[in-house]
Amino acid sequence: MPQLAAAGIGSLKIEGRMKGAEYVASVVRAYRLVLDAAPAARQGAVTVAKEQLKSSFGRLPTRGFLPGTAPADMVNPHLHGATGRMLGRLEVCVPGG
Repeated sequence: MPQLAAAGIGSLKIEGRMKGAEYVASVVRAYRLVLDAAPAARQGAVTVAKEQLKSSFGRLPTRGFLPGTAPADMVNPHLHGATGRMLGRLEVCVPGG
C-alpha cells in the first residue's frame, strides 16, 4: 500500500459489488490503518489489517495482476469456499418452520 501511494496512486478500487456495507467498511478500515501508519509501525499495521480482512467474507486473496505477470492464483478449480469466520453448520432445515 505505501508503495502504491508513493507511486502517485490517489485512489483504490475496493471490490464492493454485491457485498454488504460491513465488508466495504472492513476493507476501508484495513487500508486506512496501513496507509496512516508511521513508517516504523507499518509492518505491524499490515499484520493487523490482514487479520481484520480474514474476518470479512470474500474470496481468498490473490496478488492479481500486480506482479506484472499472468496470475496463476486467481482461479483454483481445486479450492472451494471463501474466507470468513465459521459460525456454525446448518444440520436440518424444516420448510415453513
